[in-house]
Amino acid sequence: MGNRHYADLADLWQPMPMQKADRIATAGSCFAQHIGNNLAARGAAFMDMEPAPPVLTSTTEARRWGYGVFSCRYGNVYTSRQLIQLFDEAHGNRVPAERVWKKQDRYYDALRASIDPVGQDSKETVLALRERHLAAVRRMFAELDVFVFTMGLTEGWESTKDGTMFPVAPG
Repeated sequence: MGNRHYADLADLWQPMPMQKADRIATAGSCFAQHIGNNLAARGAAFMDMEPAPPVLTSTTEARRWGYGVFSCRYGNVYTSRQLIQLFDEAHGNRVPAERVWKKQDRYYDALRASIDPVGQDSKETVLALRERHLAAVRRMFAELDVFVFTMGLTEGWESTKDGTMFPVAPG
């Protein structure tokens, strides 16, 4: 194959027929954010399973808290292993050993640390919010017609305890 020009590789895929009503979900890197935003702006049935609460009145503020970035508030999911682990956890087939990180006197969801800029006052609150999030992820996978996943160009962070992949360096 090394002697073929990329323009001659048309036989590698078939276009996927889509309807405007197809429910489209995204996850992955920042590229998936742009795909989702553009699909929504063009009237596609982009899925937002965790919409911003009314208290967040601006799009900028909502995005700071992880709302309206992807179809669920999972933050960046850089690797296929992260995505599989999220799916498995949402469906009750996996419980990561390390789900909550503590920094000073605040608690953060270790698997989506970027969606909460101030943290929570207790580990229990983080776990309750994570359960709500996992329910949204389950609904998303049950209801979607098309799933767009883009992998990030970044390193992976793997727990030596149980193999959990984190989107950011622990600590």
